[in-house]
Amino acid sequence: MASDDDSASLVPSEDQFSDGQDSEVESVDESDLCVATKPSAEDGFENLILEPHGDHSDRVTWENPWESSEGSDKQWPPETRIFEGGASLSNVDYDQLEVTQKCVKTYQTLARDKAEKVLSTWHGPELHAVPLFDADGDDYRIDFTSRATLYSVYCPPRLEGTDANAALSFFELTPRIDDHHSVPLPKHVVHLGNLEVRTRSTGAQPQTKNELSEAPYCNDMTDYSVIVDVGHQDMPVWIVSPRARLDIRAGLKDLTLRPLPIFDGSMATKNGGHDIACILPSIRDLSLDPERRQEMYREACELVRQTRATVDPYETMVHQKEIKGWFQAEPDTWPVYSPPVSYLGFLWDTALLVWNSFLLGSD
Repeated sequence: MASDDDSASLVPSEDQFSDGQDSEVESVDESDLCVATKPSAEDGFENLILEPHGDHSDRVTWENPWESSEGSDKQWPPETRIFEGGASLSNVDYDQLEVTQKCVKTYQTLARDKAEKVLSTWHGPELHAVPLFDADGDDYRIDFTSRATLYSVYCPPRLEGTDANAALSFFELTPRIDDHHSVPLPKHVVHLGNLEVRTRSTGAQPQTKNELSEAPYCNDMTDYSVIVDVGHQDMPVWIVSPRARLDIRAGLKDLTLRPLPIFDGSMATKNGGHDIACILPSIRDLSLDPERRQEMYREACELVRQTRATVDPYETMVHQKEIKGWFQAEPDTWPVYSPPVSYLGFLWDTALLVWNSFLLGSD
């Protein structure tokens, strides 16, 4: 499965960010780096660049499973779809697990002043996933075992004196593209896991209902991470993905490797899909009720349409003391979700108003 291990709980020292390539990168005269070079597919597998920032250079690192290069030892194509036949767990199966029930109930009653400790907890091997939505045979869930890594910015002065308890799960989300969006984007966030979809629809070509009913299930690991906006009082849940990761995958010639049209295709664009959207007004909205999750999916599709954007998001690593400050500050209170206008409901209300006025006038 193409994912990055998120089990590390410590902020690495500077020399751990180079992946053995630090000497080559730092031999470059930083005075020549007047403009940051953004990583792209043409960069091959170089996974670190220096980005000028005031009187120093930040380190920008990334992982992209869809990058390919001659002589690379990376698996190609990435193992993002795991076929498990009828043995893979459905959302309803996960509902029956005690560890899932405990997790969901904890999130449902989570107070923001307790969120720093609860959301930064590494869930361990017992808790693999929790259900998000049930969508016409497709099961959406948070996979706690993996993560679609954003481009990560390591600013040495900002992290100076970082203690060993600083958690990698928390970071500051920074957009690199000033795109119009209907609601404020999250800034102070915590990573939960990957967005995974259990589905039969794995081919690029349309399939009949009969073909779908006979196809094996697979767990599709999407390119999106699931994050929580801890700067908002409701702690809404968002999905986010590296811009380059979406762009490269969209350009693949093998159609069977193309991404699934998640949320009824609401995230799709001509150039690889939007890279951020809100999918749940609050983490407290998670449910163990399959019928409620079906309603939540329809609401999520509308919420995605309202909040999706293309902003090229980066994650900036932060000091532990900054994280504590997030939870001490006054939270954001803007409304996350505006239900769509029901024109039938509006006409019905108007008809009732006219009828009541007529009855009052006839008395």
